[in-house]
Amino acid sequence: MPNIRRANYIRAAVAAVTACCALTLTGCGSDSVIHNGNDGVSFAGGSATAADLQAASVQITQALGQGTITPGDVATVLALGPAAVKLGQQHDVAVSEAQIQNAYPSVKFNRTALQALQSNDLLSQLQTSDPAGVTALLASAKVNLNPRYGTWIAGQGAVAASEPWIKSTPSSSAPAVEQNGHPAP
Repeated sequence: MPNIRRANYIRAAVAAVTACCALTLTGCGSDSVIHNGNDGVSFAGGSATAADLQAASVQITQALGQGTITPGDVATVLALGPAAVKLGQQHDVAVSEAQIQNAYPSVKFNRTALQALQSNDLLSQLQTSDPAGVTALLASAKVNLNPRYGTWIAGQGAVAASEPWIKSTPSSSAPAVEQNGHPAP
């Protein structure tokens, strides 16, 4: 005859383990940038979704007509934008979103792209008039960056993530594989 008390303990243990696993996988219910893949960047004065950063990088690359602007590049100048506007006011330097749109009339920018380009132009002008101020902005910025776009390093900005940014570990039964696809010796 089955032991009902023992079955209840087993069910309770399985439920507890399941709950612990679920909490671990969800980060204990946290909604920080690392746990919410929709977030791209958050900073003092604003934020942008991953989709906005990706769209902005495509739009800016298209507008410039050369090179490739990454979402990490967009996140860096975007994160410095609110502080750059304040620094610009101290030096009577300003760049409007209308100026940006007029400079690139063939591209319809999303709000993130406009703000990033505005911040970039403003920072470029400020680099001439107050390079120490721009360096201080970069050093003091508090930014949460989605790891797929890199790591935020004070004084540097977004530093590119290693490729791939999520790595799997080979099992002990699988042979190690080198970069060229051949088994390791």
